[in-house]
This record gives sequence, structure tokens and C-alpha cells, in this order.
Amino acid sequence: MEQLIEYATVMLTIVGAFSTLTVTLLPIAKATETKKDDKILGKINSALQFVLELANKLGLNPRKANASNEKSKA
Repeated sequence: MEQLIEYATVMLTIVGAFSTLTVTLLPIAKATETKKDDKILGKINSALQFVLELANKLGLNPRKANASNEKSKA
């Protein structure tokens, strides 16, 4: 069980690092003329959102997952 918690902590740390990096690079990408970097950061952001939603559904953040489930039922 402790190993599972350790894996979850590492996963959330990695997601947090990528999220911080994406937020930092977003203004730089918008300042450039090309749209290719905007698309890449958009895809990374979408993947991060998916991972966070999955973590919420797995119970790593049960309060937010319950609120999300209640909204989808309404």
C-alpha cells in the first residue's frame, strides 16, 4: 500500500511539473508568429487535464471527483 501511495505521489509531482512548465511556456508560445507551438502546448495541456481527471476518479482527490460526478448526473 505504501508503494502505491509513493507511485501516486511521484505521478502527481510529474504532472505538476509539466503543468508548471506548460503555463510558463504558454505566453512565450502566444508571442511567436507560428501556431505550431500553440498546438503542441494545447495537446500537452489536454493530456494533463486527462491525467488530472483520471487521478480524481481514482480517488486521489475524492471530494473533487464526487462533485464532478454529481454535476454529470444533473
